[in-house]
Amino acid sequence: METLNIAIPESLKVFALEQAFKAGFGDVSQYIGELIRADQRQAAEAVLEAEIIKGLRSGESTPMMDEDWRELHARIKRAPLSRPSGDGKVDTCQPPRSTYRKDC
Repeated sequence: METLNIAIPESLKVFALEQAFKAGFGDVSQYIGELIRADQRQAAEAVLEAEIIKGLRSGESTPMMDEDWRELHARIKRAPLSRPSGDGKVDTCQPPRSTYRKDC
């Protein structure tokens, strides 16, 4: 696990400590980590939403045929299972899961 030192005003430090305590985190680092993970999820959702909008604006859709489904399944099977690791690199040892564990 890496260390990150930040400088914040006393009022933010007090607020972070209070929020961490209220939410049941063991320490403020866990609270800050969860805030960052929530921001990552929000960013991923924004990318997904943009892709959905792009698809909706791409023109009239056509029905998926059996060959389309076979091609899609083949692409999925070829793609590595991946998830972001804590250092921004892709970790392909486990499928995505709701809580990140580095012990794969």
